[in-house]
Amino acid sequence: MNIKKTKTIILCIAIVTIVALFFTFFEYIILKGLGLDYDSIGSLILFFILYGGLEVPLNLLLSSLLKALKSMKILSSSKGILALILNITSTFILINIINDFMASISVSQLGILIFSFLTGSIGWLAMQDEKEPPSQGSKEYSELEEKIKNLK
Repeated sequence: MNIKKTKTIILCIAIVTIVALFFTFFEYIILKGLGLDYDSIGSLILFFILYGGLEVPLNLLLSSLLKALKSMKILSSSKGILALILNITSTFILINIINDFMASISVSQLGILIFSFLTGSIGWLAMQDEKEPPSQGSKEYSELEEKIKNLK
C-alpha cells in the first residue's frame, strides 16, 4: 500500500472518529441531564461503545426494513409515523437492555424514555431528506431490475 492511500485511510478514520465523538458527547450531555449515573469513566466508555456499536446496525436494519416494505407497497412511505415509533422504541429497548446488564450504569426509566424520544425524533427528522425507494412495478423499479440483470 502506498503512502497516499494510507494517508487517505487515516484521514477518513480521523473524521469518522471526530464525528462519532461529537455525537457521543451530545448524547452524554443529554443522558447526564436526565439522570445518568456511572461508577467509573471506564464503565461510561463501555456503555457508549455498546450503545453506539448496537444502535447503528439496529437503525440500519430498521431503515432497510421500512424501505423494503415501501418498495413492496406494504407501506405508503418509509419515513412516516411508523419510522418514528420504531426509532424511539428501538432506542428505548436498547438502552434498557444495556442498563439492565451493566450494574455500574444506571438511568431512570423516565430518563431513558425522554432520551429515546429526543434521539428518535432527531433520527426521524434526519431521514426525511432521504430519497424514497421505488415501488415494485414502477418504471424506476423496472429500470433498476434491468441494470442488475445486465451486471450478471
